[in-house]
Amino acid sequence: MNEECSISLFDYSAENHVKAVDSISAICNEAGADIEMTDINRLSSSVTLLREWRHFSYEPKSFGFCNEAEKSCEPKDVNTRTLPQFSSARAPKVKIDDDESSSFGELSKDFVMHVGGSVWALEWCPRVHENPDAKAKCEFLAVATHPPQSYSHKIGVRLSGRGIIQIWCIINVKCENDSAPISGKKKTVKSQKKPSVELNNNGEPKKPRGRPRKHPVEITEPKKPKGRPKRKCTTDPPVELDGDVLCVEALSVRYPEEPVVPETPLPVTESQTNNESSGQVLSSENVNIKLPVRRRRQKTQRAEEACKPVLSEDSEAVGNNVPEKVSSGISEDIALPRLVLCLAHNGKVAWDMKWRPPSADDDSLNKHRMGYLAVLLGNGSLEVWDVPMPQAISALYLSSKKEATDPRFVKLAPVFKCSNLKCGDSQSIPLTVEWSTFGNPDFLLAGCHDGTVALWKFSTTKSSEDTRPLLFFSADTSPIRAVAWAPGESDQESANVIATAGHKGLKFWDLRDPYRPLWDLHPVPRFIYSLDWLQDPKCVLLSFDDGTMRILSLVKVAYDVPSTGRPYPNTKQQGLSVYNCSSYPIWSIQVSRLTGMAAYCTADGSVSRFQLTAKAVEKDSRNRTPHFLCGRLTMNDSTFIVHSPAPNVPITLKKPVSENGEKQRCLKSLLNESPNRHTSPLAFAEDEDQGLESEPEGTNNKSSKSKAKKGKANTIDEDENRGALVCVKEDGDEGEERRKEGSNSSSGVKLEQLPPKMVAMHRVRWNMNKGSERWLCYGGAAGIVRCQEIASSGSVGKQNWR
Repeated sequence: MNEECSISLFDYSAENHVKAVDSISAICNEAGADIEMTDINRLSSSVTLLREWRHFSYEPKSFGFCNEAEKSCEPKDVNTRTLPQFSSARAPKVKIDDDESSSFGELSKDFVMHVGGSVWALEWCPRVHENPDAKAKCEFLAVATHPPQSYSHKIGVRLSGRGIIQIWCIINVKCENDSAPISGKKKTVKSQKKPSVELNNNGEPKKPRGRPRKHPVEITEPKKPKGRPKRKCTTDPPVELDGDVLCVEALSVRYPEEPVVPETPLPVTESQTNNESSGQVLSSENVNIKLPVRRRRQKTQRAEEACKPVLSEDSEAVGNNVPEKVSSGISEDIALPRLVLCLAHNGKVAWDMKWRPPSADDDSLNKHRMGYLAVLLGNGSLEVWDVPMPQAISALYLSSKKEATDPRFVKLAPVFKCSNLKCGDSQSIPLTVEWSTFGNPDFLLAGCHDGTVALWKFSTTKSSEDTRPLLFFSADTSPIRAVAWAPGESDQESANVIATAGHKGLKFWDLRDPYRPLWDLHPVPRFIYSLDWLQDPKCVLLSFDDGTMRILSLVKVAYDVPSTGRPYPNTKQQGLSVYNCSSYPIWSIQVSRLTGMAAYCTADGSVSRFQLTAKAVEKDSRNRTPHFLCGRLTMNDSTFIVHSPAPNVPITLKKPVSENGEKQRCLKSLLNESPNRHTSPLAFAEDEDQGLESEPEGTNNKSSKSKAKKGKANTIDEDENRGALVCVKEDGDEGEERRKEGSNSSSGVKLEQLPPKMVAMHRVRWNMNKGSERWLCYGGAAGIVRCQEIASSGSVGKQNWR
């Protein structure tokens, strides 16, 4: 791309950071009252200022932006830039067919942040803004990364070492036209067609249907007067009425012979400029003429003014380049994302973290608190931190003035912790955590690597003591990847219902009786990596390791046998809608509760979105909405290419069965294949799907356990035992020729090359705060987090889900 991006480098100066925090607070109107000494003393007892940047020295990353909307967009033509650690960059505005007018006056709301190591946890901080209509809002994003040179770790192994959780500040600058829905289609006024008279084959008008009337009704229409109707105008002065048309007397304008210069400049309105530009001059002869003024034109004029870009006083005139400042007058260094906090811990990695949802009984009036953050560390402990605002940390730093410290690098004392989770002699390592959603979010639910589930009651009264779980039971024998609470808006009974998902399917539990699941659903022998349980529409979204996404409609699978007494007529797959989204694992999926937009990320570096509707969930597949690409990450040698797709261009989903007749297979089964398989070819039966690590309960495993017949040396007959391995012995040159022919012209299908591991996207998250609900962030193995505002193609709102 020819257009260069702007970069905000990380500044190691603590004094400059304090000034930047004050500037951000002033811009977002969050300065508030001064911090008292009691608050500083409370913070000093729980906050330890550090300076350990030397332990986290990530290598700079080489990156570039590629606009797929441009015709000449190739990875080799991308301008390469270097991004140091903890720095951010703004992506160029996406242009459509090299149209410069489409990007004038507005800077892109698309950022790239170099966070360091592999990202496995990503969460927006829930906030209740005091002024929701403010032009600038401060949003905080928590990012958990792996330490340098540690991109992967084995699940179930206890880790210890230095680690950090980063808190980034992102300023959401609101323009006047952001509130209006963005639509790419122009509104067309449909002309009313006159009813046409139908004719029969003979050319005569058809007779009306039905029995004719005995006494036909004659309708006489009044004759319209010829000519143009006269306007009735009185000689009374004009009066302000609520009608559409007002009669206003024309002004008599006489131009003097000599120019007259007024002493004070007269204010020039927009209506006067429009009259001057039109070139219409009213003469003195038209004194008694009254001009109609329509108020409908004023409404359209206001709508056109609202669509104009808002420019500050410092911005340049129309026709020049993009100004150096944003439309609200914010400097580019402040407008880009900034690292404001690094929370140190001794768990080396953080497998998951979640912010506590705001509640009515919570101490939300405390302006010096960002929120409570629950963290699952690599050493197997659960900790909840009381994260302060950056302004409070800056005040503590200025009051202490300790040498070799930094207000951004701190260590917080946990207000709630469980350092060891044991059942007998075995220790469980929690992998996923969720706060309760019903009423006050005081309960924490965690799923572990050995299939156990733990439940805690959150409290800040005994912060120094180690807490044990209220409930600890075995829900599975394999790792649990995701847990979810039933939506809190349902009823009081749903407050005790949870869902667990992992390597052995989806299970629903009642915490009052955890010895047996309410429902055990294992649709396919695949690993479930993430789930999301929604209230409206009533469904559960599941993502699998084979690149498929399944939506379980709870309306379709309603079990009404106890009420009707009839046997259940549906199958196990009833209510499941299958989406073949990718050929690679889908690591994360989430649905925005404010807009109903769903987003998911895959192992090939792509992130997509689609609008989730009740028709698509509760009805057939014809009501599905298209999927759009949000962004993509690729590699060209050692350079990361950040792709920006063309807007409003839907993507094509994968087919469930490939062209050569083989079923879609998971990535793990493809990687487990031997690279030297051509020396002794192995063939699977077409009806079987090999490489599976688990089988659904209640299925017949005879086909998978069938043994090959013994006898022949060259081939093995598998007519009776389908799915058995076929071993073929081939001699020398004949075998090589057959293998070449088979590889070149076996099915005519191009082999899909596996993407690099560094481009995989692990987490995707929507912002759930009002006013910032269109912001989406995602990150993965490359240590690059992308945060962008997704433009809506229509009106956004919960009422449009159906």
